[in-house]
Formats: sequence, C-alpha cells, structure tokens
Amino acid sequence: MDCEGDEPDAACGASASPDGGKTGFAQVQDLPKSPVQVTLTLSDAQGGTLVERRVDVTPEATFPNGEHCGEGGPQARLTVAGGAVTTG
Repeated sequence: MDCEGDEPDAACGASASPDGGKTGFAQVQDLPKSPVQVTLTLSDAQGGTLVERRVDVTPEATFPNGEHCGEGGPQARLTVAGGAVTTG
C-alpha cells in the first residue's frame, strides 16, 4: 500500500483485482497469542466436503489503528490453494 506520509491522517491507496478467490472471517472469542490447533472444513453448495485439514497456527497481535494506538484482537490467517492449507 502506498501512503503519502506516516501521519494518522496520511492518504493511502490500495487496489484489488478479481481472481475468483473467496474470503471468509471467523470471530473467535478469547483467541490467545499462543499456538492453537484449527480444523478447517470447506463445503460445496450441496454440503460435500471439499477440504478438511487440521493445522497449528499462532495468532498474532494486530494494530488496526497503527502501531502507536492500542492493540486489537489477535488474528491468524489460513490460505487454501489447490487443496493445501497454509498459515501466515
């Protein structure tokens, strides 16, 4: 992302291009900043399982309003491509 300065009101820009991907979010209460085991199951429209994997991931702190503001909830990322699940 390109920003015009480092101040909180600096203008930033980003762009996206369609790639056929899909994005989902799951809010997990009391998610720790320590290793957790996640089971990810993706199903098709008929309920059939497309992907089912168990992975270990370590959620990390987020700073949604910048590093100089308070810490937000920890987050982890899972990516699925070609039937493989990766973290990070």
